[in-house]
Amino acid sequence: MLQLAAMLDANGIPARVLTSPPALAYLTDQRAATPPYSDACEPLQTTAEEATSTLRTLHRLNLIDHTPKSPHQAIRVHQLIQRAVRDNLPVGHIESCARAAADALMAVWPEVDRDTALAQVLRANAETVRSLAKDALWQPSPHSLLLRTGQSLGDTGQVTAARDYIRRLVDTSRSRLGPDDPHTLNARRNLAWWQGEAGDPTGAVATLTGLLPYQQQLLGPGHLDTLSTRRDLGHWQRYAGDTAGAVTTFMLLLTDQQRLLGPDHLDVLVSRHALAHCQARNGDFAAGANALAELLPLLQERLGAEHPTTLLTRHDLAFWQSKASENTALAVRALAQLLPDMERVLGPEHHHSQITRSNLANFQGEAGDVAGAVTTLTALLADRKRVLGTEHPRTLLTGSDLIRWQARTEDPATVTKAFTDLLKKMQQVLGPDHPTTLKTRSYLARFWGETGNAADAVRELTELLADQRRILGPQHPDTVTTQDELAHQRG
Repeated sequence: MLQLAAMLDANGIPARVLTSPPALAYLTDQRAATPPYSDACEPLQTTAEEATSTLRTLHRLNLIDHTPKSPHQAIRVHQLIQRAVRDNLPVGHIESCARAAADALMAVWPEVDRDTALAQVLRANAETVRSLAKDALWQPSPHSLLLRTGQSLGDTGQVTAARDYIRRLVDTSRSRLGPDDPHTLNARRNLAWWQGEAGDPTGAVATLTGLLPYQQQLLGPGHLDTLSTRRDLGHWQRYAGDTAGAVTTFMLLLTDQQRLLGPDHLDVLVSRHALAHCQARNGDFAAGANALAELLPLLQERLGAEHPTTLLTRHDLAFWQSKASENTALAVRALAQLLPDMERVLGPEHHHSQITRSNLANFQGEAGDVAGAVTTLTALLADRKRVLGTEHPRTLLTGSDLIRWQARTEDPATVTKAFTDLLKKMQQVLGPDHPTTLKTRSYLARFWGETGNAADAVRELTELLADQRRILGPQHPDTVTTQDELAHQRG
C-alpha cells in the first residue's frame, strides 16, 4: 500500500484510488509473491475492507495521514517517506507500480468532471505518476491517463492549459512512438480540438486538414479515428465561419458512417445531431429543428436522458425551434428547465452549461425581460473571465451580449464607447474577420439605428455586409440579416 501511495501526490490522494479494483489487484499480486501467502494454491484476494484497514494501520504508525472526512485528499504522505519507499523498490518494480497507480486513478476518474475540486486532485496525482513513471506509461502502449489529464483540464475550463498540455504530449509521442503511430495521430486530433476550444477554430481546421490524409493513408478511410477527424473538421469549420462547408462535410461523413457502422451506431447519431445543427446555423431553421426532434428520442433511449449528447440536443432543439417559430417564450421555458439538469450533470463551469446560460439570457432579453438578461449575463461574464480568461472568444462574446442588452437602458454615448472599446479588443485578439467580431459590429450598427443615428448605422452596415459576403457567403443567415437591416435603415 505504501508503494502505491509513494507513486501519487504527497498532498492528497482520494481514498477511493487506493481501494479501487486496480489497487486491490496490485495488492493481491504483491501478497501472492510474499510468504506465507505464496505457498497457497489460490492467491488470496485483497478486499476493499482490508485495504482500508491497512490505511488505518499506516496512519497509526505515523507513515501516512488518513483523514476519511476529507475524501478528495484522504491520504497524505510525507515526501521523504515516499522517496525512501521508492528508493527501496526492487529493480524494475517501479514500472509496474506506476502503471497500477495510473490504472487506479482511471478507475475512479468520472467520465464527466462535475466536481472541479476532485478533478484538480486527480490531475495532481496524475502529474506525480507521470513524472515518476518515465517510460512506464508509454510501454507497451500509451496509458489512457496521459490523454485524460488534458481532457480534464479542458472540461473544467482551462482550455489554454489543455491545448498546451496536449501539444507537449504530441511532441513526446512523436519522439517515443514516431510520427505515424496511431497514438500520435490521435493526440494530434486532440490537439486540434483544444486549439479550437482555446479560441483558434481556423488553426483547428488547419491541423485537422493536415492530419486527415495521414490517417486515410495509414489507418484507412473507414477507421473510427479517421471518421472522428472528419467529424471534428466539420465542427470547427462551422466555428470558423464556414457553415456551408461544415454542412457538406457532415453530409458526406454521415453517408459513409451509415454504410460502415449502421444507422443506429452512436457515432452516426452524433453526426446526425451535428448535421442538423449546421443546417439550422446555415439558415434552414425548420430543417434543423425537425431533424433534432426526430433524433432526441433515439438519444434518450440509446444514451439516457442525462448523457451530455442528449442534453446538448435538448438545448439545440429548443434554440432552433424558437428560431423557426419566432417564439422566444418557448426557448426561455425550455432552457430554464434544461439549465439545472446541465449544471447538475456537467457542472456549472462546463462549456455546454455556460452556453445554455448565455442563450437563456439572450432569449430573456428578446422576450422583453431585459433586466433578467443583464443579470444573467453579468454573472456569466464574471465566470467566463475567471474560467476562460478575459481574451477568450466566448468571454468577449458574452461581453458583447451584455452591452447589447445594457444598451436598452444606458446612455447612448456610454454604450457606443463600450462597443467601440470592445471591438478594438476583438480586432486585436480575434482579428477583424472572426465571427464574434462581425456579430459585435452588427450589434453596434443596430444600436445606432435604434437610437436615431441612421447615417452611422448605414455606413457600418454597408461595410459589414461587404465583409460578411466575403467571409460568410451571401446566403449565410447573418449576411441576410444585415442586408435586411441595411434596407430597413435606408428606407
